[in-house]
Amino acid sequence: VPKWDGNPDNLLRWIQRCNLIAEDGPKAWKQLGKIIPRVLTGPAQDWYFALPTDYQRRISANWETMRQAVAEFFLTNKWLDKTRTKALRATYRQSGLGREKPTEYFLRKRELLAAVYSFEDSAIMSEIMNGAPRSWCTVLDTQRYKTLVDFHAAVVFHEDTLLDL
Repeated sequence: VPKWDGNPDNLLRWIQRCNLIAEDGPKAWKQLGKIIPRVLTGPAQDWYFALPTDYQRRISANWETMRQAVAEFFLTNKWLDKTRTKALRATYRQSGLGREKPTEYFLRKRELLAAVYSFEDSAIMSEIMNGAPRSWCTVLDTQRYKTLVDFHAAVVFHEDTLLDL
């Protein structure tokens, strides 16, 4: 079971990884509730051990109850607003990411958008292109791709060309 340190920016990926374990069956799903407290570190661990014992028992019943309690505490409205803004403002090679590759940008922006929005594939493609250099439109025409998987494959296929633009 992966560790988690209480950083809300990493929480959704951690939940995805735990969801994969929970999919192993009812036993894994139930056991995750008991195992999770052992893999929490930093602020996440502090949060858990500050909870009343009876509440700890209730949320440790299974993965669903634990996941819900963690999300309710750490994924606040402030986090949601901040992440929405971050997702919409994310651009290719923004400050601190000067060596970012097109595929890395695609994955970063897509993950941010998916964390806080329920966009259709076409809207995600448009948002990705909104943060990319305009010259990418000469190579990637979003009208040609029916799914995000197709668009991602095109970004990977044309990565060298996009890097040269």
